[in-house]
Parts: sequence; C-alpha cells; structure tokens
Amino acid sequence: MPRRGGVTILTQSDKNFPFEVPDMQVNKILTDSKGNLWLGSEDDGVKTIYRYKDMFNSMPALQRAIGKQPVLSVAADRNHHLWISTKKNGLYMYDLQTQQLKDIPMVSYSNGNKKNAIINIFVDSSNHLWLANGDHVAKCQYDGNNLNKVASYPCLMPIDISQDAKGNIWVSTASVNIYCISAQSGEMTKKQLFPTTLCFIPCIMHLQNDNMLISAFYKPILEMNGDNFDVQEFKVNPDDWKKCIKRSVYIPTKNYQDRKGNIWLGTVTNGLLKYDAKSHKLTTIAGISCSDISSIEEDRDGNIWVSTLYGLNKIDGKTEKVTTYNEADGVKGFQFYDRASCKLSDGTLIFGGTQGLTIFNPQNVNSNQQISLLFETLKVHNEIMLPGKNGCIEESMEESPHIHLSYKQNSFSIAFSASDYSDYKHIHYFYQMAGFDNTWIDAGNNNEAYYSNLPAGNYTFKVKMVGSNSDNTIAEKSILVSIAPEPWNSWWAWCLYLIIMGCVGFVIYRQKIRISIEKNMVQKAKDEKEQEQRINKMNMSFFANISHEFRTPLTMISGPVEQLCESESINKHDKLLLNIINRSVDRMLRLVNQLLDFNKLENDTLRLHVKQTDIITEMKRIMDLFIVNTEEKGITLNCHGLEGSYLMLLDSDKLEKIINNLMSNAMKFTPHGGKIDVSFDTGTTNKGEQIITITVADTGKGIPQNEVENIFKRYYQLNNQSTGTINWGTGIGLYYARSLAVLHHGDLKAGNRKDCQGAIFTVTLPTDESLYAANEKAPLEQDQKMAFPLHDSQKVADKVSQDNSTDNRPKILIVDDDTEVVHYLRTLLASSYRIIYRFDAESALKATREEEPSLILSDVVMPGMSGYDLCKEIKQDIQLCHIPVILVTAKTTTENQVEGLNSGANAYVTKPFTPKVLLAMIYSQLTNREKTKTILTNATETDKNVEEVLSPQDKLFMDELYHMMEQELANSELDVNKVTKLMHISRTKLYYKVKGLTGENPSVFFKTYKLNRAATLIVEGKYNISEIAYMTGFNTLSHFSTSFKKQFGCTPSEYSKKTY
Repeated sequence: MPRRGGVTILTQSDKNFPFEVPDMQVNKILTDSKGNLWLGSEDDGVKTIYRYKDMFNSMPALQRAIGKQPVLSVAADRNHHLWISTKKNGLYMYDLQTQQLKDIPMVSYSNGNKKNAIINIFVDSSNHLWLANGDHVAKCQYDGNNLNKVASYPCLMPIDISQDAKGNIWVSTASVNIYCISAQSGEMTKKQLFPTTLCFIPCIMHLQNDNMLISAFYKPILEMNGDNFDVQEFKVNPDDWKKCIKRSVYIPTKNYQDRKGNIWLGTVTNGLLKYDAKSHKLTTIAGISCSDISSIEEDRDGNIWVSTLYGLNKIDGKTEKVTTYNEADGVKGFQFYDRASCKLSDGTLIFGGTQGLTIFNPQNVNSNQQISLLFETLKVHNEIMLPGKNGCIEESMEESPHIHLSYKQNSFSIAFSASDYSDYKHIHYFYQMAGFDNTWIDAGNNNEAYYSNLPAGNYTFKVKMVGSNSDNTIAEKSILVSIAPEPWNSWWAWCLYLIIMGCVGFVIYRQKIRISIEKNMVQKAKDEKEQEQRINKMNMSFFANISHEFRTPLTMISGPVEQLCESESINKHDKLLLNIINRSVDRMLRLVNQLLDFNKLENDTLRLHVKQTDIITEMKRIMDLFIVNTEEKGITLNCHGLEGSYLMLLDSDKLEKIINNLMSNAMKFTPHGGKIDVSFDTGTTNKGEQIITITVADTGKGIPQNEVENIFKRYYQLNNQSTGTINWGTGIGLYYARSLAVLHHGDLKAGNRKDCQGAIFTVTLPTDESLYAANEKAPLEQDQKMAFPLHDSQKVADKVSQDNSTDNRPKILIVDDDTEVVHYLRTLLASSYRIIYRFDAESALKATREEEPSLILSDVVMPGMSGYDLCKEIKQDIQLCHIPVILVTAKTTTENQVEGLNSGANAYVTKPFTPKVLLAMIYSQLTNREKTKTILTNATETDKNVEEVLSPQDKLFMDELYHMMEQELANSELDVNKVTKLMHISRTKLYYKVKGLTGENPSVFFKTYKLNRAATLIVEGKYNISEIAYMTGFNTLSHFSTSFKKQFGCTPSEYSKKTY
C-alpha cells in the first residue's frame, strides 16, 4: 500500500490479502511506520490491524474456508493433499496445488455412525490414509476424485497411530490394549500391556532404533520390540522422574523424537519433558506458556514447536530459549487439540485448535519481532518536567538518558510504554531503581513508577517488559537518575566534618593513651593487692577449716564435763561420758599434731622415726578404730592380706595418720549399704625394688578423671556437679597424707575402681633399710597410745536409747555424719525422747517421711545434701513442713546463721553448745507445737496467735481446711473420703497433716470443729438448739447433746445459760 499518492485496491477475496478486516463502516484509514492500519469509524471507534500478524497466515484462503471450526487432526499425503478433520463437519481435503477445499462424504470412510468424528489422521509410507474414530480404524485410498475405504479394523476408541520400519501399523487405544496391523497380511493383532482395565494409552511412537515408545495414564513409559512384542520400561533415572513429574500423576498427550534422537514428552499438568539422547537425562523445559501440552513438531532449523491449551511456543534448537505466540501475534485461538499438527514438504507447519488452523512457515516467523520500550514523561511532585526548561532533563529522555534532580525533587514518577500497542493486554512491566530497590517490582499493566523521598545518590532506573504467558524478557531499558545531596550533606561539607573529626579524634586518642597508662598502673596495683588478698584468704580459709574441725572435739569435751560436774557419783553412765571425753581429747590432739606436722612439712623440719615394726599388727590396730563407726553407718569393712606378720622399718605414727586420712575420706563418701576394702600386699617395682602396698577402696561416687591429681594439691577442695556436691574437707588432708608417704620414701596415688563405682587410694612404702638415713631411725622404743575403742560406748548408748513400741514420748531425728556427735546426742536425749538417727541428709529425708518425727536435729556440713538443703526440702513438703528443725553446727558466722534461718530452720545452735540450752530449746519447740495443736483443734479459723508459728504452707492448708469445713458444716455424711476429694489430697497425706498439726486424726478433728461451731452459734443466740444441731450436721438432737456434753462438760442448754 503506497504511502504517498496512488491508489491500491485489495479485496478480501484475494488469496494474498494480508489482513483480516473487522466488520465495520470505515470512514478513515491511517498507515503507521510499521505498516499497521488504523481504521476510524463513527460508530465503532478506532480499530487497529497489525501487519505482522500475517506471520501465522501462510494460507489465508484455506484459513478463511475452514474459519473457526475446531480442527481435531491434520495430515499431508505425498500427492500434495492436506487432510483436515473437524469436530462437527467431518473430513476435508485441501489441494495444496490448486488451493481448492473439498468436503469428503462420511459414507466413504465411516461405518455409519455419524456421531463419531475422526480424532486422528495418519498417512503411511504407501500413501494410504488411516482414519481413527470412535469404534474402528479405516484404511483408505484417494484416487483423485473419491476417498475409497480399503479395509476397516474394529477397535474400541483408537487414539494414536504410528508405523514401524517394516510398514506395520500400530494403534493405541483408550484401554489396556494396543493393536498391530501387519503390512504383509493385513491382519490385526492385539497386545494387552497392563493387567488392570483402568488404563488409557494415548501415545505410541516409532523410535529411531525401530522400537515402539508407548505412554499410558498413571503408568511408566514402555519400550516395546515390534518383532516379538517384548515390553520393558523405558530407562529413565528415577531421581530425574521425581523432579520432572511434580504432580501426582503422569498423563501423556504427545511423544516426538527429533533428528538428534532426543525424545520430547508432552503431558497434562507436568508440561514438556525432554529426554536427552546423549546424557540420558530427563529435564523439564521451563517457560512454556501452559503446562498442558497438545502437539509437537520440528522445523528445518531444528527448532521445536509446541502447541498447548494456551498458546504456541517455539523452543530454539541451540539455546532452548522459549518464545511464546498467541492471538495477538496472529495465532488462531490459544487452545490446540492433542496431536493435531503436521509438517508439509516445504517446511510449513500446521496446528489445529478450537479456532481453526494456524499455518505458518517457521522461516517467515520473525521471532525477533522486537517491541521497544520508551520513556514518556517525568513528573516531579506531580508536575510534568519538560526538556530544557526545568533543568532535570536537557532533551527528551530518549535522547538524553540522564535525569538530574535537586534534593528538593526527590519525589517523582517516570512513565514508560511499549512502542507497539498491539499486545498491551499481554505485557507485564517490571521496574527497579538499582541502588535502592533490591528486587524487580511487578507493575502489571501499569506503566508508571513512583518514588517518594528517595535519598541522595546516583541510581539506575531500569524497566523491562515480559509477556504475561512467559518469563522471557521482550525489551529492557534503563536511564540514570542523580539526586543532589543537601548542602550540609555534600562532599565539601563531609570534608569539613572529617577535618573536625580528625582533630577531635587526635585529642581523644592522646587522652585515651594517657588514661590507658594510668589505668594499667592502677590495674597492676589492684592485681598485686588482689594476689595478696588471695594468699591471705587461703591462709584464713585454712585456719578457719582447721578451727571447724576443732569445734566438734570441743563439743565432746564441754558437754560431758558439764554433766559430770552435776553428777553425784560415777556410774556406768558417767563412765560413758568419760570415754567420750577421752576419745574427743585424743581426736583433738591428733588434729593439733596434724596442724603442727603440716607446719613442719611447710618448713621442711618434719623427720621420720622408723623402727622395726610388724606392719600387719599396726594395720589391724588401726582398722579396729573404724570397726564400730563403719557398723554405725551401715558400711561393710573388708580387710585383705592382714594375716601373719611382716617386719620392716616403719614410722607407725606417720602410717596411722596416712591411713586415718584415707579411711576418714572413705567413710565420708561411702553411702549406707556400701563397703570399704582395705588390702595389704608385697611386691616389687619395675626397677626390682621391694615394696609393700596398702589400698583403700570405697564404693562412693568416685573421683572425676580430670580431678585425680588435683585432689592432692594444697588447699584444693573438689566440687563436682556431675557427682553431686563433694567437698574434700579442709583441702589439706590428702596433701598431708601424700606428703607423709613421700617423706617415708613412698608414694600415694588415687584413681577409680574398675570393678564398681568408687575411689581407690594406693600407698606404696619401700622395705629396703638402706633408704633411711641414720637420723630417720628412732633411737629408742616409742610407745604408741591406742585410741579407746568405741564398742562400749555403742552398747551403752544403744541401751539408753532403746525404743519401746508403746512409748508415746516425742520422737526426735538426729542427723550428723559424725558418729561421736550422734552417740552423745542420743545419750543426752534418750531419757526424755524416742531417738532415731541417720548419718546423711538423703536417708534422713526418707526417714522423716516414714517415721514422722516430732523434731529434727541436723548438722549442716555433710556429704551430698547439706543440712540447709534438707531443711528446705522439709519446709517445702506440705506433709512435713510442720516439723520443727534445729540446725546444730560448727558454722558460726552471722551469714551462716542467716542462711540457716532462711532455709526454714526453727532454731540455729552453734558448736560447742550448752546441753541445758539445747534441751530447753527442744522443749520450747515441742511445747509451742503442742500449744499450736490445741489452738488449731479448738478454733474454727486460723488464730492470729498461731499465724507467726505456722509456716506459709501450714497456714494455707489450715485456711483451706477451715473453709471446707465451714462449707460442709451441715453435711452429716462428711468423712475422710469426702474431704480428700474436696481438698484434692491423698488420704495418707491428709491423715499425717491433720495429725501433725492438731494432734487428732481427721475424723475426730471434723467432729470437734462442728461442736466448736455449735458452741459459737449458741453464744450468738440467733438459733435454737435443734436448728444448731441440724446446721452443724447432727442427724438427731440426742446425738448432738451427748457429743456436746462429752466435749464441753455440759449440755447445750446448760452451755447457753452459762453464756448469758
């Protein structure tokens, strides 16, 4: 069509007419630079006819003849005939040479069922036409005038048709069967592929290796040998299959093998899959316009064309880049039918769909049809900026791609648009202000970007167009945007700031250097002072710990002495006290000697005094000292190798101190029911030296492996959470014992037992006399004073404190890890109280729950749980918190006493204590307890006089009990079971709690409470006696009167008269 002068006349009947003119009255026509027609009409407005749409209009006459008829299948024979199957109007034949369309009568190929349309057309190598409809496959031959049916093969719902290299025809169906029609005999053979009837085989294709590829619904892809019908699964990596088949089912639509041998698999919902012939990898082709694939064809350049239920796609054969075409590009509709495609001899591709035929030569399709992007307008604060006038842009944004804005113009918008409006509905805009936006912003069809208060800086504003049905970018453009900073934020301002900051920083740096020097000097002086304080603290700790050890023997001295002073004659009881004094004095002397020996060790002045001694006899003597104490604690003491005699140079005093330390530790950390094994043996070292070894092994918690050597360090105390809180005394015992063993030219080592849990200590001493210097040998026989055995004291104490099963005296629980303290307290208290005792807090807590003592006397420092912890456990237990606890300990500081009282202790007594004071304190606690019981029994609510005496748990319990009793006052059937349900407490706990707080069992307490309330109501005078009896839960007046008189000594009537 000429642009300047002349007239061109075209009619729609011309076969090469390039446009489809809308049905409208045209008043004016305009041609733009791209050759598109703009048609103006008074009634219908403006219509645009885009010239480039003729890319998909290669046969306009045929396309106009078919119109918008749905095309189910299309195929071309070798005589330049194009066969077209429509959904409603049957079969057409189009002569590609004469361009004539002929309607083929249905009678020539159909079995008489006019409702069955032809769903597939296939032309074999002999130029026969194979037509598949609902109930058979027809083999036809066209003679130039008529279509003649050669043969008919019945099969239910045939779908796809293919031919192998031998000319055999293969037919897939909507069932589990496929059919093979022999090229030689013409006979049809049925092959059942799957056992179930619920199957559908829409695709069958001949492969280049002469096998058949078969795809079925919900089944794996099969590869079948056409000669012997041997079927096996097509080899696909399972991991690739899982990645590609993202939906739960596999529904094939079209299979295609390209010239490179790659297999393309079209599916429903899972898109287009490609099986690479070289790598044997299965991948999903991304970017296809729709996941429902209809048909696949390959053009002469190796590009793959794919029709879908939404548009036509081209896959570049080299880059696999996907380009999508739709109605805006001239494609006839956007929905295509499965397998409705073919390729002509000249390379033309034909696809059938719901809107007719899309016919094109791929070489004429300009896939590079570019729609450029244009920047249209710039608005600052909603005001359009014109080039050259506002200083923002010198020329148009197309010619000057740089926008300059002041700091006041940082709120603006940029409008952009596509250069072609033909497909504006299918274009998405994305924009990004690089340097500000981290991601692309999807603007949809909106073609303007807005920014508000954009910070100063240099940015690049980028825009790109993307097709709505594809991720491929159509066009992209950018423009620079510069926003000037505020004057106070400009580069020269920052230079000035940096100079000022540099000067300030220099001054601060000089000041910090000076402060750092002074701080280092102060820190050095502080460290020296702290070091001195640590040394002093260690020394103070040492003497404090030693004094703690002194206090218990002093207790053993002061108490018995005071009692002896009040005694008129010495009897068996006094002898017991004297024995206690003697043992305590001996123990104190041993501690004093140990302290002196320790000082000598520190000053290197302690010397050996060895002499010929039977070490086995000495060991027996030492073990006798611990027999009673181990029995008291329930510990089994086993001695091994102490038979016969063994003479050697020995300092018996040093040996006794070593073994005493080891045995004391073993007894301290061995639980009740455990055992201590002491063994004696002889042997030789690796150097052949003769030695004796003594081992002391317990069954306690053992020593952490990383602490084995640390326990022999001076002042070191082991505390390990994994083994419970373990405190190894003063921190000098094991250091002292090893020092004595080394002084004796031997050694002391520690470890853990292998046969069971527990620690093991091994003493080694040499027997070679030549190792001892002359000044280490004792010149004279030195008498060794034997400690008084504890057997007699145990028997006397047991006799004094022997319990009587009918004894109603208060029961006191004594808790202390020192057996001497326990013996003394038993002797002191046995005449007035029933005594039970334990040597550790854990077993004491268990005994408290089982024995329900009236009072507890407890030490603080014990292995495992401390006395503080025991007190906390008791006071936090609702069943036990009413029991008074008195802490008797050698920890005397104010902080210790505060900690003890805060743990819930009722009293805190320090050692050494005065027996009279302790007895008076016990009596006071028990008396107050009895007074509290009386008040609680006779009250109907918590009395203010006992609130300070009761623990918070006990007060809460009594408040709840009184409240419940008041609520159930009129309930005549109130019993223990009812109360336990109402108070959510066990029957046993209720009994012990009520008994412990009131001295009465629950049933008696309930009745007493009702009678007390009845007395209160009588005093109030609001009700008569009968009403009061009913209100307090008594069924009969006689029962009420009898019970009232039994408690108050008079009848209710007499009680009423007394009160008025």
